Amino acid sequence: MKAAVIEQRGAVGNIVYRDWPDPEIGPHEVLVQVKACAFNYLDLEVRRGMTGFLIETPWISSGGGAGVVEATGEEVTRARPGDHVVNTSGEDFSRAAWTLSEKKGVDICVNDIGGPTRVPALRAMTKNGRVVTCSASAGFDPQTDIRSIWTRKLRIIGTNDRTDDGITWLLEKIAAGRMKPVIDSVFPLSESQDARYKLEERWIFGKVVLTP
Repeated sequence: MKAAVIEQRGAVGNIVYRDWPDPEIGPHEVLVQVKACAFNYLDLEVRRGMTGFLIETPWISSGGGAGVVEATGEEVTRARPGDHVVNTSGEDFSRAAWTLSEKKGVDICVNDIGGPTRVPALRAMTKNGRVVTCSASAGFDPQTDIRSIWTRKLRIIGTNDRTDDGITWLLEKIAAGRMKPVIDSVFPLSESQDARYKLEERWIFGKVVLTP
């Protein structure tokens, strides 16, 4: 098969599109034919050699693939062939959020990069709103405007977890048309370097997706 392979940790130029051995599954594993894959900032951090996520190269990085089950190991009971599965800095966006909400603020903000986006996230909220923090790829020690926290009675929630029930709930809402994922751009797998560079420079609004 073809893959975008991190040959060594470091710059985006270390990603090479090349042949890769077909995977062989064990008794508790599932073989998935990937139809699309979304990039996350975690992919960038893994490639850079972020502490806590050191990898042995060569390495294929992706935590956001979606596709169809082709085969299952003999001990697998929760999936079968044919199932569809999911592997699960710029302008002050608080102004845009305030405008879109008709100057009421938003109920929930998922802040997954930290850094300079921390204060705008707080300013974007309505009273009794919730700010969920789940990463710090843009900085782990940001400035905080505590006035927004106490005047709007905000709840600050940290999480690094996901559940099968939560993913199922999310996919059901998307399938029913009640939620719509925001896709910034789609690249072929052979242009993985360009896709990652676009994500790294934050020239995006929404997900960057790769397709085979």
